[in-house]
Amino acid sequence: MYISTAFISHTIVSGTQGCARQTKRSNLMVVVVGFTLLFVVCAFVPAAVAFVLKIMDEQKLAESRRRLEVKRKESEEQIAEGRRRSEEEFADSERRYELEKKEAAQKAPELIADLVERIQLQFLVQPCFRCHEFKMVLLDVSPNGRSIKYQCVHCNKKMHAAAGTPESSHILEVWNAKMQLPRACRHEIDYRVFFDAPAAPLPYEQTSRTPIPEAVRSEVWRRDGGRCVKCGSNANLEFDHIIPVALGGANSIANLQLLCQPCNSSKGKKI
Repeated sequence: MYISTAFISHTIVSGTQGCARQTKRSNLMVVVVGFTLLFVVCAFVPAAVAFVLKIMDEQKLAESRRRLEVKRKESEEQIAEGRRRSEEEFADSERRYELEKKEAAQKAPELIADLVERIQLQFLVQPCFRCHEFKMVLLDVSPNGRSIKYQCVHCNKKMHAAAGTPESSHILEVWNAKMQLPRACRHEIDYRVFFDAPAAPLPYEQTSRTPIPEAVRSEVWRRDGGRCVKCGSNANLEFDHIIPVALGGANSIANLQLLCQPCNSSKGKKI
């Protein structure tokens, strides 16, 4: 009985001591495992974080590249669209230019011929007073069609001619129609109006004095008011050539004046 009790007591004490030693070993293992895990975490977590950040940066870079590619494609499409529109506009302008040129080529000769006919029939044009040439080019028409401005082709002297008939004002309509012709075609189509003024005979060509046209006489009479330009008399008036016919004077409005007979006789052939 005594032996059994002692044995049981010894067994219990031994078991208790064994449990204590086992508990110590377990605690030690826990500490070792904890330090091991802490080392692993400290060693690999920064690398893992860096890896994750790298992946995120690569994703952002890929997204940026994708956006840039989309913008590049959009820009290329806009450039291609702009180029296509420019080509279409250029083609349209070329077609319009060809149509305008064709229309101008048809209208210009008709308008120019009409202007030349009206100038020669309805205006008191004269040859050049400087070089005595008669090739002229029309420069302008007055706002009411009462006169025209023209220029000598040879010496470029500019002159004016008054209207000789009441119908002369209609030239303004033809002139405005010519001025409305397309300007872009002027380097290919000549819009200038050339005409011939009545050629005045040179002194050696004059065999007899040419009568003064009635239109010229009327204009000189209206201009001078039906009175002598020297003394103001309205009796015995004569049409005097400022530059005598013998010296090359023409029967033009600019070269004629009203003088009474006494004043004209006293003037003689003096200029």
